[in-house]
Amino acid sequence: MFDQKGQAFSVFELMIAAIVAIAILFVLLPIITNITTPTGDAKASIGNVISAIGVGGTQRTTTFQIGANETIRTSYFSDKGVDEEAVCFERGKFTDAQIEIGDDCRSFTNMTNRAINAKALVVCEYDAETLEDTLDMIDVDTDESPTSLWDSGQDYAGYNKVCFVILEKA
Repeated sequence: MFDQKGQAFSVFELMIAAIVAIAILFVLLPIITNITTPTGDAKASIGNVISAIGVGGTQRTTTFQIGANETIRTSYFSDKGVDEEAVCFERGKFTDAQIEIGDDCRSFTNMTNRAINAKALVVCEYDAETLEDTLDMIDVDTDESPTSLWDSGQDYAGYNKVCFVILEKA
């Protein structure tokens, strides 16, 4: 015990440093977890979810990037098991200045001069009435009504599902 001056102080100093480090970690952790990096392009992400859902389902895409002034059309998804006339895009929380939806809701364009990180909620059903009921059930408001876009029970070029793609900010 004699001639061991300062050893107890260095232990306390280490403990204080550990407490400060943990406090800094708790401050930085929420910031670090909110950083999302896009994992693909819009066409691939949306197309993969459309083909995975099949008839009757709801699924979110991974985060994707919409290039500056890029336009995405429903015709890109015809090889994913859905006719281009059976898909409709919704702007979601994006403004008109960010995302413009085409007149027939079959395309959307990034109106900015920079890439936008986004996600999409894809909702597919076997007919317009069921799609409208599903959108109401999950509390999604749309500019277009599925029943006004598609006739009841209509089969679109051999495909038997209709889908809404609602864009979301990532």
